[in-house]
Amino acid sequence: MADVEKTKSLIRSVLISASEGVPIEMFRHDYEVTAMERLPLFGYKSVEELCYGFKDTIRIQRTSNSTLLFAVSNSSTKHVEALIAKQKKRKPRTVTNGYRGPRNRISLNPRSKTSPTPHFLHQQQRGTHNPTPQRNP
Repeated sequence: MADVEKTKSLIRSVLISASEGVPIEMFRHDYEVTAMERLPLFGYKSVEELCYGFKDTIRIQRTSNSTLLFAVSNSSTKHVEALIAKQKKRKPRTVTNGYRGPRNRISLNPRSKTSPTPHFLHQQQRGTHNPTPQRNP
């Protein structure tokens, strides 16, 4: 019976650390990374059945497209949950595929006031720029 209580304690620590909930698909992985051992099913056929069986440890919340798991608080975990709730929330990352756009933007509009016009464009406008080099006889 001590193994069940140890497992419940580890499950609670995994779920408390994620205040926004853990998707049920990621729960087994998160548990195994934290506990450094496989998640024992204690005779249940699946992780989902285990979660429904541990009502005193796991609260299940279904949304339209996923199932999230949350820790059920007890007297020894209330203070930890309060600390985690006060933590600064992380902004979700946006996928950019590595492209961040041009670093130095140079306007090709000679009348633009926002960015400098490259020197060679000034020469073309005045007619002083000769694209072919002069040959010495």
